[in-house]
Amino acid sequence: MVNGSHRSLAPSGLREVRDRGYSHAVASVGGCLVHIAGQVAEGPTAAEQAEAALLAVDACCQAAGGSARDVVSMTWFTTEDVVGLWEATTEARGRILGSPPPAATSVRVVALADPRYLVEITAVAVVDAGNV
Repeated sequence: MVNGSHRSLAPSGLREVRDRGYSHAVASVGGCLVHIAGQVAEGPTAAEQAEAALLAVDACCQAAGGSARDVVSMTWFTTEDVVGLWEATTEARGRILGSPPPAATSVRVVALADPRYLVEITAVAVVDAGNV
């Protein structure tokens, strides 16, 4: 699967996961790397915080001339159940990140920097160098 700035890879011997909302690997097809620091948001649930954090990732990408659809890799840190959070954010991830999905890792942690935060998302995007 190809997006304008990156291509999702399906390595031989590994199970297909793109339908689960992430890719095993993503190859950049050129452009400028944008490294996005951990984005957090307040909200009553981890899923609502995650959606708001994804929108903050989108805002960071837009500042570089792209969008969240240019994200090639992301790491989710959460104090909540990782699988439950991933399932609860399927629609928001698809709507905000598009297809193909980025390479992704989710990590359950004991705490984040502020106890109000349940989710923090870091990301790397590849945007058109002419837009930066």
